[in-house]
Amino acid sequence: MFRQFSWWAVMNKVYYLYGREKGFDEVKSFIEQYYKNIIKNPKDRYNIILRYIPPKAHVLDYGCGWGIFSKMLSDKGCYVDGIDTDKNSIDIAKDIITLTSQKLRV
Repeated sequence: MFRQFSWWAVMNKVYYLYGREKGFDEVKSFIEQYYKNIIKNPKDRYNIILRYIPPKAHVLDYGCGWGIFSKMLSDKGCYVDGIDTDKNSIDIAKDIITLTSQKLRV
């Protein structure tokens, strides 16, 4: 089952990005820009790997970090489970990336 979000809790949460405290809007803006930079570069490792994964595949993104590649897979139509050992990265992936991806679980 996909996670239900409490906007109030997410908007007032403190995130850690590169070891520094950041608010929701600041982290969301950073992640969106990071994602756009990857999408623009066809030679980026994510885009190269993405070519070999068929749409509607079920993918485990082990070490998903902030969930950037997981989102790319989800946007392609894949069903994605993302896992990572870094709690701060998982918080970002859960609260920011999964807001826009219905086929993604972190």
